[in-house]
Amino acid sequence: MKHLKNKIIKFIYFILTTILFVSCNIDTNILTEIRDVDYLNKTADVIEGKNVLDVMGAKGLVVYDTLIMVTTNNPNGQLQVYSVNSYNHLGSFCQKGRAGNEIIDISTVTEQAFNRDGHIIQIVFDRPNTMHEIDITASINKQNTIVSDSRECLPIRGNEVVILGTDYSNRFEFERNIYNENVLDKVPSRYTLYHNNKPKTLRFFRKPMYVEKPEEYELPYQGSLYKHPTKNIVVQSFASMNYLLYMDFDSKKYFAIHQEESLSFNDNFVSNMPMPLHFSDGAVSNDYIMFLYRQGDYTQKTTKGEWIPEVLIFDWDGKYINGFKLDRFIHYIEYDEKHKVLYGLNDLEQLYAYDLSGLLP
Repeated sequence: MKHLKNKIIKFIYFILTTILFVSCNIDTNILTEIRDVDYLNKTADVIEGKNVLDVMGAKGLVVYDTLIMVTTNNPNGQLQVYSVNSYNHLGSFCQKGRAGNEIIDISTVTEQAFNRDGHIIQIVFDRPNTMHEIDITASINKQNTIVSDSRECLPIRGNEVVILGTDYSNRFEFERNIYNENVLDKVPSRYTLYHNNKPKTLRFFRKPMYVEKPEEYELPYQGSLYKHPTKNIVVQSFASMNYLLYMDFDSKKYFAIHQEESLSFNDNFVSNMPMPLHFSDGAVSNDYIMFLYRQGDYTQKTTKGEWIPEVLIFDWDGKYINGFKLDRFIHYIEYDEKHKVLYGLNDLEQLYAYDLSGLLP
């Protein structure tokens, strides 16, 4: 009788804890803690920017230390470098070509710049699957592109690689385009953590989200990765979902934040093309991570009919800090932590500076 009573108590405890878990973590398709956060329609202030540079053919942006680095479609210099203090031009690098110090085509440049032995190193990705380390310090000094290392990596299209520290042997890889008839019903994307080149697969989704159109299977998972400047913390944003996935590889702490009452990964994904983006580009600092966001109540549009994005600011614990509206359409952002200036690149190849000194704690 006592044994039966203990079994009943254990069963009741299991039911209660399950109910509690489900009530706190409604989206059971995500295998991490989920925190509902209300960040929608919180921004009020419109911040005006100042045009500080015009860069012909600009298509990407990185701000690191005292440098502004802009990727362009200029074959004589796919990477243009400027001083963050004076906006003076410091050099044109990464000429288009196949020689040892040339780049075929910079497909993307990420926030992955770091200091190695007093030299600023910028990671650039070359189509289709090559990663280059550009020694920016040496390149400026010699006025010639200095490639300190090149290696094969994941195919760039649909995938991302984040270096943890300054060594490629420690990295995090996100593969979005892994779908085929054998895995379609198993996993929506692949996350792999490498330590000394030894892989460990991480799983954050129980199963793929249902999509109305099979050809759009990727849409719910499209987004980008952003790494903390000094810590091994990576945040994944989602372009079509109101989620941010936080991954701390040192503490092994993983969680997602989600705009309460918005679409979850448990729901059915029905797209209405063309789809407005949720989180698009981002920028990082030691204290904050910022995102361009296009799903708020901002009613101003450009002459092309594009929604002018807001900027949402979070900390590295997933807390919403602040936000503001931009005065124009911006594609890419980067943050100068020392001067508290947010830089934004628009589709007219203009770089704008936004003073955030009064908006951040």
